[in-house]
Amino acid sequence: MNVLLGKTPKMTRNVQSSAVENPPVLQDNIVLKEALHRVLRLPVVAEKTFLITIGDRSVTGMVARDQMVGPWQIPVSDVAITTASLDSYHGEAMAMGERAPVALLDFGASARLAVAESITNIAATNIGEIKRIKLSANWMSAAGHGGEDAGLYEAVKAVGEELCPALGITIPVGKDSMSMKTTWEENGEKKPLPPHFL
Repeated sequence: MNVLLGKTPKMTRNVQSSAVENPPVLQDNIVLKEALHRVLRLPVVAEKTFLITIGDRSVTGMVARDQMVGPWQIPVSDVAITTASLDSYHGEAMAMGERAPVALLDFGASARLAVAESITNIAATNIGEIKRIKLSANWMSAAGHGGEDAGLYEAVKAVGEELCPALGITIPVGKDSMSMKTTWEENGEKKPLPPHFL
């Protein structure tokens, strides 16, 4: 590998976990109509246009079913399907899962729920044995932000070393997004936006 990559520098990170404070939910002033409206606006509850429309959905002419459904093209289909060839009944099924808001309380649970959602979504097709599922993971974190590095480790361990091996599922590909934070300056003062708002 030294011939291909040279002598790449090794990185060391010292991280600390941070405890999550869960104050009790005050239900006295909740208006049902307003609460329902707020919940249905969450991307994890409502449709996922922002995740589906970032690329061409029908390139190759072998897309049998994409996530968009109906005359208004709402991405509510649990699964997308492509055929292996133009005259085939075989192909590939794709589904997704994400549960970012859960990471506010438990990084590992968030990752496990995302895997569970993708499995239940792809179950709408005839995939055969569960071990045929291959995942592509996008590991997102605000590296260097309090508790985020340890949280990312917890999430990767939860699915990469525990859940997926127990299910016989592999994660052969993926990517990392390690700068999921932003700051701005207002009146000479730097103001960070907490990672869970991104």
